[in-house]
Amino acid sequence: MPFIQFQLRRGTSSEWTSSNPVLAAGEIGIETNTNLFKVGNGSTSWSSLAYGGVQGVQGIQGIPGGAVAQGWTGSQGTQGLQGTTGSQGATGSQGTDGTQGTQGVQGLNGLYAGQGAPGAQGIQGVQGIQGVQGIQGNLGTQGAQGIQGTQGIQGQQGIQGNLGPQGTTGTGTQGTTGNQGTTGSQGTAGAAASQGTQGIQGIQGTIGSQGTIGSQGTTGSQGIQGLQGFTGANGTQGTTGTQGITGSQGIQGIIGTGFNWLGAWSAVTAYVVNDVVSYNGSTYVAISSSTNVVPTNTANWSLFTAQGTQGTTGTQGLSGSAVAQGTQGVQGTTGSGSQGTQGIQGLQGFANNRTTAVSDGSTITPNAATSDNVTQTNTQSAGTLTIAAPTGTPTDGQKILIRIKCTNTQTFSWNAIYRGSTDLALPTTTTGSNKTDYIGFMYNSTDSKWDLLARTFGY
Repeated sequence: MPFIQFQLRRGTSSEWTSSNPVLAAGEIGIETNTNLFKVGNGSTSWSSLAYGGVQGVQGIQGIPGGAVAQGWTGSQGTQGLQGTTGSQGATGSQGTDGTQGTQGVQGLNGLYAGQGAPGAQGIQGVQGIQGVQGIQGNLGTQGAQGIQGTQGIQGQQGIQGNLGPQGTTGTGTQGTTGNQGTTGSQGTAGAAASQGTQGIQGIQGTIGSQGTIGSQGTTGSQGIQGLQGFTGANGTQGTTGTQGITGSQGIQGIIGTGFNWLGAWSAVTAYVVNDVVSYNGSTYVAISSSTNVVPTNTANWSLFTAQGTQGTTGTQGLSGSAVAQGTQGVQGTTGSGSQGTQGIQGLQGFANNRTTAVSDGSTITPNAATSDNVTQTNTQSAGTLTIAAPTGTPTDGQKILIRIKCTNTQTFSWNAIYRGSTDLALPTTTTGSNKTDYIGFMYNSTDSKWDLLARTFGY
């Protein structure tokens, strides 16, 4: 069976950026230093095209454990009463990579209550268990960049309460600060009362004018620290963010020459030319017959598609502060990574593979009625090799592959029925030096032309 191989346009990422070409619709360009590719649409330059993807969609990050509310602070001196702070809403789960989902709605700020007597310091809750990371999506073609989700609505800030007039430090209303007397010894701390259910934080009033600052009195001795309070109630879990939109399906590959897909490579199978197998995550095509020769052996096999790069690891969940253990946080939800979009379809093969060997000479005349593959071993001195118009009556979409092995370099003379394109011109010479060259055509009945689909030289 003849060996057929297509080579796509390729270059390093810097070479592509420098030339910035416009790829034809459906044409594939490969970056050789990153193994990434782009598919043209006939109008967009290289730098503005999206990459074809090999990376699966990242799974949704687990929701961090809820942060527990802080308990009461032990009593201190004679400071005025301060209200408790409302618990903060849990962070929304992260959307999947690819199209960015809308940001989860931010938890409402706790309402600010009037200042009350500080309670005993509560034991901070233990850090919540981090959510299980989402399963990584299967490797596939990256979808087009999705529309970025709208910014989640930020909760309204509570109205700040009026600032009371500052006075003499004591149990009464704060006014002008007077001279501070000598602090007496602190009495024995009372037993810590159990903490009641936390009330809704009061609406913060407007800030009042600041009272006149009195002269500072003598600093009293430090009072005995109050007892530590009980653990505050566990905060409520935040709303999960909306999942992003899945990227669109990749463009289907062009129809080309055929290969024989045989699945995973086996040491006991006898392989022939154009057999394709998978091995260690990549695929290889046979360029000569072999049995029990691993596909990495370049004398019998050629790399067809390289293994894709590993998808990026999901973002680490937020770490809670390490404190004394309290109520266990809510366990994060399991990630549900989306399936990667399906990869580009493989090239379709010939239907019959009828092969005709043409005798050594300076002219090749294919017969469209009897041949799909035309081969010639050319030992002529360097000169002109004429490719005449095929005989017979071709059908629309019919394909002919010409395989030439030349001892010396020959200059092609193409009949006008053969036609190249703006990005794939008809070749001008053979490789020579006993190298094999392949040239593939498809018949276009609308224009009565044999259009060039592929050319690969120098085997």
